[in-house]
Amino acid sequence: MLEINYLKEFSMNNFYTENKQIKDPIYGFVDFEGRETQLLSILSDPFYQRLRRVKQLGFSDHIFPSATHTRFSHSLGVFHVAKKMLALVEPQVVNGNWSNEGLACLAAALLHDVGHGMFSHVFEDAVKKHLEKKYRSETNKIEKDPLFLSVNHEKISQRIIKSGSISNILNKIYPGMSNDVSDMLDDKGKRSKSIYKSIISSQLDADRLDYVRRDPYFAGVSSGGIDLEWILRNITVEKEDDDNFYFSIESKAYASIEQYLVTLFQLYPTIYLHKKTRSIQYMFGLIISKVFRYIDAKDLDSVGLSDTHPFVVLINNPDDIDNLLRLDDSLFWYSIGLFSVSTDDHLKKLIDMIYRRDLFKVIDVWKIVDSIFPERVDESATDHFKLVQNICQKICDKLITDERFISEKCFYDSSKRILYKRASAITPKTQKINIKMGDRCSDISLVSPIVASGAEYHVHRIYIDHSVYSEWQGMEAEIKALAREIEQTQ
Repeated sequence: MLEINYLKEFSMNNFYTENKQIKDPIYGFVDFEGRETQLLSILSDPFYQRLRRVKQLGFSDHIFPSATHTRFSHSLGVFHVAKKMLALVEPQVVNGNWSNEGLACLAAALLHDVGHGMFSHVFEDAVKKHLEKKYRSETNKIEKDPLFLSVNHEKISQRIIKSGSISNILNKIYPGMSNDVSDMLDDKGKRSKSIYKSIISSQLDADRLDYVRRDPYFAGVSSGGIDLEWILRNITVEKEDDDNFYFSIESKAYASIEQYLVTLFQLYPTIYLHKKTRSIQYMFGLIISKVFRYIDAKDLDSVGLSDTHPFVVLINNPDDIDNLLRLDDSLFWYSIGLFSVSTDDHLKKLIDMIYRRDLFKVIDVWKIVDSIFPERVDESATDHFKLVQNICQKICDKLITDERFISEKCFYDSSKRILYKRASAITPKTQKINIKMGDRCSDISLVSPIVASGAEYHVHRIYIDHSVYSEWQGMEAEIKALAREIEQTQ
């Protein structure tokens, strides 16, 4: 275990506020005690309170009505799980009197999502698509645009933590704490190989361990579930030759790790990549893109906005960090009332469609291709998967250059999720899931046949804006003909 001189480190921090308990439906209570109570001021900060107005699952509540939980409640859950993992790293600690490094780790758990925009990842993706359209997908120009940096939730989180009110709160706990917390969230920072960093970001971190339970619970989705207590009871801390520490899992619990990975994997087709959720996300993205184009053109009257509207401020001054406080889910629902007086008839029609939940039509390319080429008796599942994926990808490559897609009548959704990101020879052990077999620790992909299978889930779908493209019904036959044509050239 890590050896830390706690008495010396805590001699200047002997006075804490009263212990605090926060009710939580997943864990019963989230407790703040000892030095942890110094982090309570973070919860009252305007940037942190803003997370109450950002839903964890974006637009998923349009499909799963109870999925209305927020980034605020999720972040508290991450803090709770991080505490349990931290207790394995600093087992000598009692009553929450962690080392400075441990306290920075818990602060990072609370603050890991503080930079998220409205509807979580959805706004970030929408702005990126707007910039791709603006710069014709020229990556260098997109990445240099200040707007691109202003919506990257990881970079914004670090800006919020290192400047302003949250920075002041952290640095009162101990000098330089804001830099330590920011570095804890930086994948390329000096703590990238730290066991404390792995609690916040790894393939078995407090973030995933919370949302793999919280998201299906609120969505009302039956999932495989995870045995968090059993996993935590079977985590040990190991020491590498370079004196770095990392987590390993006792072999008797590796089936529970498999269950965790499979449950997380299955949440993608079930919730995160649900076809109707993705449909409304594309509608949202198209609305944002249209509005931002008018703002770029200085034509605010056409979308009913004033020059003080947060969207206008974002475009004109993306470095204004205080403006980020206003970019929450409620801003969008307020703003579409303003857009409804737009002179752009298509924009008004899109808003009416969202109000009525008249979502973009969906054509599932994967299902079409799979139905044309059913699995043969002499063909393995892996070979069949590769055939379908190859054909779908070639269909994608061809269609995205089509005028219907360039003109935004249709959108091609090509997404994938893998069961487990296999470790390379240079991957730090702090980023792997290590299974302890006797005296040896091995990456789980070398131990578990399920993980070694390299399971993947792919989405190939077309979303059609049927308000401007009425001939979409014939697209299924078009895809079938294109698939057969591609298959003949294999």
